[in-house]
Amino acid sequence: MRNRSELSLAIFLLVAGYSLVAGLLVQLVIAPRIDPGLLGSIGLIPGLDTASFHEMAVSMASAMKEEGWSAWEWNPGWSANQPVGVMAVFYYYLGASPLVLLPFNAFVHGASAVVLFHLIHQLGFSFRESIAGVLPFSFLPSTLTWVTQFHKDGIYCLGLFVLLLGCVTILKANRLGFYGVGLVGMVAGGILMATMRGYSTTLVVVAIGLASILVVLPSLIRCGKGQRSQVLGSFACLLLGSVLLIPFAGTKGGEVSQDRVVRVDSSEEGSAPNSTDQWTSQENENYIPPATPWITSDWLPSSVDSAFHRLIHNRTVFLWMFPDAGSIVDGERKFDSVGSVVAYAPRALLIGLFSPFPNSWLGEARSPTGGLQRRVAAIETLLGYLLLVGAGSGLILTRSRNLIFVLLVSLLLVVVLVYPVPAIGSLFRLRFGPFSLFLGVGLAFLFRYFWKCREMRSRVPR
Repeated sequence: MRNRSELSLAIFLLVAGYSLVAGLLVQLVIAPRIDPGLLGSIGLIPGLDTASFHEMAVSMASAMKEEGWSAWEWNPGWSANQPVGVMAVFYYYLGASPLVLLPFNAFVHGASAVVLFHLIHQLGFSFRESIAGVLPFSFLPSTLTWVTQFHKDGIYCLGLFVLLLGCVTILKANRLGFYGVGLVGMVAGGILMATMRGYSTTLVVVAIGLASILVVLPSLIRCGKGQRSQVLGSFACLLLGSVLLIPFAGTKGGEVSQDRVVRVDSSEEGSAPNSTDQWTSQENENYIPPATPWITSDWLPSSVDSAFHRLIHNRTVFLWMFPDAGSIVDGERKFDSVGSVVAYAPRALLIGLFSPFPNSWLGEARSPTGGLQRRVAAIETLLGYLLLVGAGSGLILTRSRNLIFVLLVSLLLVVVLVYPVPAIGSLFRLRFGPFSLFLGVGLAFLFRYFWKCREMRSRVPR
């Protein structure tokens, strides 16, 4: 236990310290060089949603000083999920500068790394292998978007890892107390996810339900009589956790059945309006996305069919709002029924796991930092290919039920995002949380193979 606690503290200090140093470097040195104007002078990178978050948070903090806490809101903006309330609290107490958020970012990133370390260890890896598994999530350059600025992904990833650790605790539980601990982890993680992206909690509830049916229940056939009660208990507890998360589950986008969309949640994919006033004017001008034609499937419950329709309507909204996005894939593809959505699943799997594809690695970008982002994405993607091979080979060799469960949930979260987010540049960030599970597991397996080969060589007489 002492070794585990010491390792957790060491991981936290290393990752949080790195995050803090990287944040200071970006905000004080790099941002002013990228944008010599107002954004760069306060440490913000142009083209990111953080700029609009900052503007709204400054306005809210100012109102709080004049009117008190009655002026505080979790989200005062035009999107369904924006972490403006978090920023406003820091600005209210410490001053309206993105610099004051860097310790919070560092704490969240460090805590996420510690939870991920314990999650990978609970999946059957040694301490040494688990430390290796934390490295991609902690240090890949793409994380700098929310480590050195401020975005939803930090808290979202922390929530996801806590939820999955709760699931694994339930799967391994052999006493009532462990079921309770796992259930608390599931609910706490799901609520954290919901605070940043309400729709992500909806997706994870569905993913856990499917993974429970496809992975946990079939294990009843292989287990002995003495283990059946434990498997059934795990299955029941996972479903209970999913049910408890339903009140926190949200949706994305406007109602597809309405003529007028009041809110369109696009802050994940591109630049938001510069202020709430701009959004208000767009509402007054009947800011309506096109309809999404849909053929109802009689063989499905209407609620399920409507959920598929909403998923594709969000794709329609994305393409309508960002027709000139430089990384759109299959933008011409039409979906008009559940059958067409299911038929696209193999292609969605390919895009979700292996994009961005090589033909886009050296293309021209349309934003000040787009060219650099493409180069970084190319390097990360090449590394990702290697780690996916490690994860796949390890999964085949070990056939661990718990590992299959976690990776299946992660895979479903990645694949579903492909439908409403057809731009690879946006998908690259949105999928990072669940995708980092594949990267971490892959590196942990490769690290295991490396040490086994080293041990075998050391035993060979010279």
